[in-house]
Amino acid sequence: MFKKSPTLVLFMLCSAMSIAQTVTNVRATFTDCTAEIRFDLSTSTPIDLTLWYSGDGGTTWQLCNTVSGALLAQTSGTNKLITWDNQADNVLYGRFAFKVEVPTSTVECVMIAGVCWATHNLSAHGEFVDNPQDYGALFQWGRRGDGHEQRNSPTISTQASGANLDANGQAAGTHEGRFITGYSNWRSQHDSLWCLADGTKTVNDPCPPGWRVPTYTELNALASLPTSQRVWTTNWNGTGVSGREFGEAPNTIFLPAAGSRNSSDGSLSGVGTNGYYWSSTVNGAIAWSLYFYSGLVSMDNYHRRAFGFSVRCVSE
Repeated sequence: MFKKSPTLVLFMLCSAMSIAQTVTNVRATFTDCTAEIRFDLSTSTPIDLTLWYSGDGGTTWQLCNTVSGALLAQTSGTNKLITWDNQADNVLYGRFAFKVEVPTSTVECVMIAGVCWATHNLSAHGEFVDNPQDYGALFQWGRRGDGHEQRNSPTISTQASGANLDANGQAAGTHEGRFITGYSNWRSQHDSLWCLADGTKTVNDPCPPGWRVPTYTELNALASLPTSQRVWTTNWNGTGVSGREFGEAPNTIFLPAAGSRNSSDGSLSGVGTNGYYWSSTVNGAIAWSLYFYSGLVSMDNYHRRAFGFSVRCVSE
């Protein structure tokens, strides 16, 4: 029997950067075998949640293991429900408190040229890679992460239009999760997919809450650093990974030469020798990007938006 008296319901927010997600109106009801925790969620991008319980009214906390409901890839909404099978977790008695927790970013923010940069590339929508040297995902410009950004995602040769676009101008239907090939730009007519004209981050921006895709000006500040502050290496920190370290110690970030994905057929190129990093800024039919290899660092306006490039986020 799940002891119900007295009941204490709590919630907690955790974010290393500016709060872009909130959990409110947390409440719980009980049956003999389960606890139902309902809450309201506001978030700028889909996030994964965790549920914790305290059997001593909030002094110590443990993870609820056997749970179902609104946990993974959650978006904004009211009256969301997580059900905890306390019996399966062998937790039967206590003065219970609960907290619904949003992810805590472990990626550092490093200030260079007046901009605070993430130390890791993106691995998927709203997620960083585990290590600074990891290559990560390759996004087509203006697309939110829907699986297309994975290096081995399937391709589709027809351009997205009409019924194959959702309300946010994103690939939908048969195009969702597929890398769109062809030399034409998949959305050349839409210049604000990642950033509005006033600088506001859109729901399509693949960076986690508190982060966003950098602008041309911000990436150009890296490209314009003195030669001694944008150093090419073939064995960064002994990892055997090539790329460039930007900044001046102790404020440095490493951008691996993660290569790109070709817009014509989705093939990979330049992995280990070239780095391509998108900005949110367009230049006609092209979108600006940071481009480098062992002998050059520059801002690039040659590659079309259908190419797959890395994303290195900056703090909002």
